[in-house]
Amino acid sequence: MTGLRERFHTLFESPDWSEVAGQLVRFWSLQDPAVRTVLVGMLLLGLSCGMLGSFVVLRRLSLLGDSLGHAVLPGVCMGFLVNKTKDIRWLFVGAVVSALLGSWLVGFIKRHSRIKSDAAMGLVMSGFFGLGTVLLTRLQQQPYGNQSGLNQFLFGQASAIRNADVVLMSGVTVVIVAGVLLAFKELAVTSFDEPFATALGLPTRGLHYLLMTLIAIAIVISIQAVGVVLLSAMLITPAATAYLLTDRLRTMVMLSAAFGMVAGATGACLSFLARHWPTGPLVVVVLSVFFVLAYLFSPRHGIVLRKIRQRRRAVRTQRENILKAVYLAAGGDAAVICSPTPCGSDEAPNSIALARPQGPGLHDSEMRVGQPIDVSLGELSRHLDEPATVVDRKLKPLVARGWATIVGDRVELTESGRKRAFELARNFRLWELFLTREVQLPLDHVARDAENIEHILGPDLVRELERQLK
Repeated sequence: MTGLRERFHTLFESPDWSEVAGQLVRFWSLQDPAVRTVLVGMLLLGLSCGMLGSFVVLRRLSLLGDSLGHAVLPGVCMGFLVNKTKDIRWLFVGAVVSALLGSWLVGFIKRHSRIKSDAAMGLVMSGFFGLGTVLLTRLQQQPYGNQSGLNQFLFGQASAIRNADVVLMSGVTVVIVAGVLLAFKELAVTSFDEPFATALGLPTRGLHYLLMTLIAIAIVISIQAVGVVLLSAMLITPAATAYLLTDRLRTMVMLSAAFGMVAGATGACLSFLARHWPTGPLVVVVLSVFFVLAYLFSPRHGIVLRKIRQRRRAVRTQRENILKAVYLAAGGDAAVICSPTPCGSDEAPNSIALARPQGPGLHDSEMRVGQPIDVSLGELSRHLDEPATVVDRKLKPLVARGWATIVGDRVELTESGRKRAFELARNFRLWELFLTREVQLPLDHVARDAENIEHILGPDLVRELERQLK
């Protein structure tokens, strides 16, 4: 335990901030050629993987990146065997051929058997990775194996990126960006609705293999930086983060590419500051932090902001429910319930569902909004079937909102309170009418739904309901 504590202390000990600042200046001033090479390489990887990852996520092919990443390992080993040196050109060709073969096998198994796509990708991933591991072990037992350095492809080593690698990455990134831009509309249609794209006459299979080819070459240039094990994170995590932040594909692609590039630069910087920490895993950690932040605080889909909105909605609903209760306890709903037939006459229908206004009666009732509406606390307590102390506590938000005033033991709605209470009661009746007339639901089945809807009906929908209900 003492040794473990010492290790944690060494890992998280207080740094010399002046030295850290100097290292940051040195990194971002790009004084070292090695820093420039690694930084440019990580930026290119983030751009290419981020753009393609958006289509991978939309097509629900997240496991495909992992499958192709593992499938390139035997190709890398075969490329090394061509001239028994770590020539980036032969490694690239072998890896691309192996990845394309793996992609073709996934599609072949899916089309010609009962095996689903996820199981096919798992089969290809495990089979190719097993073959690659056997070849890698065999190569390292050869006399020339000690200089291969192929084991770096398992976990990655961004510091091993050379100028020749950056030139290759640049060319591949240009091809990927050009391919995505030229076929963007077609890729978008096939990603969202492949049967519809087929009906339009688009070559869906050709577009699929185009995307697979671009993904394969992106995977190949990414392996040396992040390795086979963490490769899928470079494709999936920035796209998944962008997916939580927007509903537009163009914006998603740009955000995903931006997240990939920022994470690549940040990971390279952190690795430069902590020299014993690998770049690839740090890039993945930064991407994971981005995803967690988006998952928690995304404006529309973040769980924290969603909980805040739900809480506000619950408070608003409770406040409006007690407002409507005051309105109903004071008899305000009579204006809404009464049909053109005078209320209380022998001809008035007994069923409330049939007693809704059929013509101008509902609109004439709006004149009642300006009349005083008040009720005693005792009557309101009996109406709600709750103790007076609980009712008094529930009335405080109405007073704070300016919807009601309490004088003595009576509650009176203000002008704004009367207006909002009438809107709530009227929305309830409109939705109840719609469900009983148009949907033909029994009256005793619509109350709960109408109670929920009355709080969120907007003016446009209210006018549309009025038009349909005449």
